[in-house]
Amino acid sequence: MNDQQKQNNLITQIVVAVLALITCIVLYVNRPVPVALAAPAVVPAVKVEAPTNLVQKTPGLPSGSDSGQAGAPAASGGGAAGGGGSGPRRSASGSGS
Repeated sequence: MNDQQKQNNLITQIVVAVLALITCIVLYVNRPVPVALAAPAVVPAVKVEAPTNLVQKTPGLPSGSDSGQAGAPAASGGGAAGGGGSGPRRSASGSGS
């Protein structure tokens, strides 16, 4: 090897070393820093008593009817089952007249 090639190799090695040093410095400066979470707040222990007698039992329904049929439709002859009386009456024998 001649002196010119030795000098070129030396320059290349110095440039690579400087670039490696710069890369290490940049990576060190920009490293991720873990986020420190705040300590959880202390919750005071308080003894709480539930109130008693929250449910009041009363007879009947809130609508005021005590018959047990509240909300049921009135008994009528209408509806799909028939018996209402709007159509022609037929005899029980089934003769049709």
